[in-house]
Amino acid sequence: NDRNVVLAMLFIGFGTVLLALIVQSTGIGILWVDQTTSTPTDRLGFERINPISLGTMAGTTLLIAYFVFLNDRDTKVRAMMSGIMALSLILVYLAASRGPIVSLFGTIAFAALVNRRAAISLSLGILAFIAAVIFSVVDLSGFAATLRFAVAGSDVNSTSRLDYIAEAYDAFLQSPVYGRVFELPISGGWPHNYFVEVLMSTGLIGMAIFL
Repeated sequence: NDRNVVLAMLFIGFGTVLLALIVQSTGIGILWVDQTTSTPTDRLGFERINPISLGTMAGTTLLIAYFVFLNDRDTKVRAMMSGIMALSLILVYLAASRGPIVSLFGTIAFAALVNRRAAISLSLGILAFIAAVIFSVVDLSGFAATLRFAVAGSDVNSTSRLDYIAEAYDAFLQSPVYGRVFELPISGGWPHNYFVEVLMSTGLIGMAIFL
């Protein structure tokens, strides 16, 4: 029964991934050394398992969980596979070995050619990878400041809009069925929130139509 073989490989692999992460967090037997140059690097290995073997094992476990996820519609099984994939991916990242990473993405790319669901998940994975690359080279603080997210919630625009929303909601409460006014009754303008504006302008009747 090939499913039994797959599940046996999956749980043995997951047990190894989990044990590796636990041991890594405790610092026991860690060898942060590149096996080819014998110089300290950020690649995770152990005294008995080098980074390439570690990455291959984690990548294989991730792939098995990925295919089980695609072929099993049980919600609990899918949730479990998602967790296994996440932990395995962390270990692939820590091992930082090119070969296992190429094998991992190559296999998923092949699956995308023969499985429509794999194609969808591959597309999402590519988008996540592109986002990760962008975030790794972009100064997020400067980027957030440029887009005005750095001070969101505390700048004048944010606080004034909260006041506008409160003013619009008070106007709605004065005539909740039909609405009261199409502009803010005190400050003029609009509340900068479609839902509150509909309530203020047309009341619950207008909101029902809007929804």
